[in-house]
Amino acid sequence: MIVKDINDIKEVIKDLIQIRNASYSDHVTKPSKIWSQWLSMLSFVTELSEDSLEKIRLHTGFGFFLGSNWSTCYYEKNEIEIGLKNSGDSKYINDYIQLTKGIPEKFHCSEIDKNRELISIQYNGKYINEDVLRFQSTISNLSNLKERKIKRYLEIGAGYGGLCNQFSKIFRPEQSIVIDHPEVLFWSAVYTFVNNPTASIEIVTSEDTIISESDFVFVPAFLTDVLKDEKVDLLVNENSFCEMMEEQVEYYLKTLSYGLLYSNNRNRQFMNFEIANLNDILLSSFNTTPSSSFYKTIYNAHTSEHNLKYCFFAAKDTMLLPSIIPEKLCGLSVRESF
Repeated sequence: MIVKDINDIKEVIKDLIQIRNASYSDHVTKPSKIWSQWLSMLSFVTELSEDSLEKIRLHTGFGFFLGSNWSTCYYEKNEIEIGLKNSGDSKYINDYIQLTKGIPEKFHCSEIDKNRELISIQYNGKYINEDVLRFQSTISNLSNLKERKIKRYLEIGAGYGGLCNQFSKIFRPEQSIVIDHPEVLFWSAVYTFVNNPTASIEIVTSEDTIISESDFVFVPAFLTDVLKDEKVDLLVNENSFCEMMEEQVEYYLKTLSYGLLYSNNRNRQFMNFEIANLNDILLSSFNTTPSSSFYKTIYNAHTSEHNLKYCFFAAKDTMLLPSIIPEKLCGLSVRESF
């Protein structure tokens, strides 16, 4: 279905939830225990008016399920604006400077939402907040792909769609695809619709759907099979695999057709007991850069094993792996510097 307005998104997501519950309740992609609980707390947003949903970015961060809480940044922004704090003392700005050091300016992220002035600190023409820092960490790593043309981008578990939209604006793929539970697709589809007024947006509604050439395609997890023969250049997963059941991770890895995978995940989300060690699965299944030996070195003395963060590129074909300097990777949990 091609989306024409926010009410279209409301109706199709409502239908998809009913279809999943009636016909796909035992599908391998059914929500894990922690996500079953979280989804019940995220559904309130579908009851908002169309005018309110134009401000959907202001609702992200709720429970930290879909993004970072922006209230701390909001207060610091106002402290700087009225002179209670110097911008040079802002951790947001200093972290942004570190994350973008040595990275071409075209890969510098900025909040894109129309309400960005309310929830961001301005610096050098960019709008910075906690989520922008999180996305910048990943985009800085993905800038290692700067010599490649990525025609199709696919993200599993995109939250409110922030990273997908950053990637789309910076790398300009021909098509960006998102897989998620219908309840979460509502957030990412609305956010994308609001902030891309000229883009074409499609939501997959059945197993018989033929993927169009829309700029953005949103796929409910239980209909992932429609992508079996759809080749993508880059598959990205950030903080989502670690919240799944092990069989779900294996399903996505085997079902989807992709050349290169970028993963930014902990071994497991600390409340998720349906997977033992995600990164052991990934590092043993693919050729990766950095290699597993790099992580054994930096995490050797670390005790909270479930919380260890791994950022790496993975592929069956080593020729697809980019040339990187492992020590310059952003986002590793035990690092105090970037």
